[in-house]
Amino acid sequence: MVRKKGINYVFLAGLFEKYLDDVNLKLYGNVLSIHDRYDKFSITPALYFQRSEGLGKFKEIVLSLNIGHGLVYQPHREWIDPLLEWVKTK
Repeated sequence: MVRKKGINYVFLAGLFEKYLDDVNLKLYGNVLSIHDRYDKFSITPALYFQRSEGLGKFKEIVLSLNIGHGLVYQPHREWIDPLLEWVKTK
């Protein structure tokens, strides 16, 4: 909803493939996507990156913690460190 290129966003175990049917759902600003490769949900940030003309910088980090969507339930240094770096970059 906020269509400003100067804002940094982080999606933690998000950007699900099932929401791609909504053609109005596009990304703006700078987007970091972090998820675990063992997540049972189909997470496909690359498809959102491709269709988002308002996108600035973007990056995808795929972790191998073997906890799937449980990534969001506890803080892990593997996603906290890159998240902190991302939000403080201009």
